[in-house]
Amino acid sequence: MKENNINFINKFKISLYNIKKYNDLIILRFSHAIIYSIILSLIAGSILGCINFSNISKFQKLVKTTMENEKYEFELHDGILDFKNSPIKSESGKFMILVDTNIGLEDVDTIRNIIVHKDMAMVILKDGIYTNTGGQKAEYKYSDMSLLVDKINNESLIKSLDYMWIFKYIIFIASIIGTYVSYIFNSLILSLVGLLLSKINNINLKYIDVLKLCIYSMTLPIIIRIFYPLGSLSILIAGVYLILWMNRIRREGTI
Repeated sequence: MKENNINFINKFKISLYNIKKYNDLIILRFSHAIIYSIILSLIAGSILGCINFSNISKFQKLVKTTMENEKYEFELHDGILDFKNSPIKSESGKFMILVDTNIGLEDVDTIRNIIVHKDMAMVILKDGIYTNTGGQKAEYKYSDMSLLVDKINNESLIKSLDYMWIFKYIIFIASIIGTYVSYIFNSLILSLVGLLLSKINNINLKYIDVLKLCIYSMTLPIIIRIFYPLGSLSILIAGVYLILWMNRIRREGTI
């Protein structure tokens, strides 16, 4: 296969399931690998961004529906939340809002088992908010928030939802950037391991060639990352591709 004939689709196929043709990728210029990583990140990041965008939209709808219900009447003043019907829970599929103003953030461990199986959960407590979005946990104290008004109630919260579209687009863009940063970072880490393995196996490879192979071998982890956060497992999966290729080269004795 000539260099000019290896377009993105062919590179994708080779990277995903045709390890014996990794030799065709290693002879390409490094710029090819960078362009490949950018295109794949744009595709995977955009899909992930759309999923996050949709999830936030559904969550926004749930919040609005909840706040329009009289039984969820509340008022936040001086960093303390007054919720008349606490505790109360509202669920929609994998999304949940739990309000319990009988406890504070220091007691959040007592309700973790209730929200652990939800893709997106918001726990509203007397002194702050605890969120769990796809495994990403965060805590916010009302007293630390820079509020433009002295108090917040149902009506003001519903109005603020109109500005949530800004947050959704930020998340969409962040999904693409985050995908690419994770892609390159994991490739760099794996390349150091790959360089060490090449020396151990007496395979004469330049670092730039190892890095190119690592970028291509990260294809499957990037695809899986759309639907499930792999974390450090991304390096492990890509490492399997790299080891299989090196074993093949060692047996054949040539690149």
